Amino acid sequence: LTAIRTTTDYVNEISESQDAKDGLGIICDNVEHLNNQIQEFRNLSSRRRDAVETVHLDKYIEQALDMLSMSIQSRNIHIEKDFQSDCECVLLNGTALARTFLELITSAVQSVDAGGCVALRLADKEEDLLTFEISHDIKSATSLSDNPVDTGISEREKAMDHPRFLMAQWTIQSCGGKLSMTQEGENRSTFSIILPKNALRPSDAHKVVT
Repeated sequence: LTAIRTTTDYVNEISESQDAKDGLGIICDNVEHLNNQIQEFRNLSSRRRDAVETVHLDKYIEQALDMLSMSIQSRNIHIEKDFQSDCECVLLNGTALARTFLELITSAVQSVDAGGCVALRLADKEEDLLTFEISHDIKSATSLSDNPVDTGISEREKAMDHPRFLMAQWTIQSCGGKLSMTQEGENRSTFSIILPKNALRPSDAHKVVT
């Protein structure tokens, strides 16, 4: 990216065409955007375990959507957002949870046809619990399944046995939450994440498990 930016600046200096300068300006803007995304990925990849954090789940969702913005725009994916709570909770391993949100939303975006829709819903399940749902139409199989084969096993069963889903499930459990997946017919899938508003309160954590 540094090389692209340096070359773009040089070409901009020697170019006399305004159209060329405008085009180079677009390149510079995208280079800056990619630099910001790289920094966000570096932040998410940092390992911070057993750290108590107060997080806003809507910010995690918006962060993931920003990282996926180019893919979403290029495939004309419609994102339907419905946030019905204050989205704040106290939990362990917030950074790991942010990575998992990114992975699950990425899976949903990759699973829909161009021009399709991904619905993101955040709501109070109970007084002390938050629910985040990622619902989307699917093509022949979810993106969590690699090279699916017709074995009589449902796409939901294939996806739930996939290592990426199992890892996401483990991560959310380490944050005091629960991840599940449901399938409506053959063409629609929903990831459901239940999190306690305060994972440090045993009563809240107990509600998630039950």
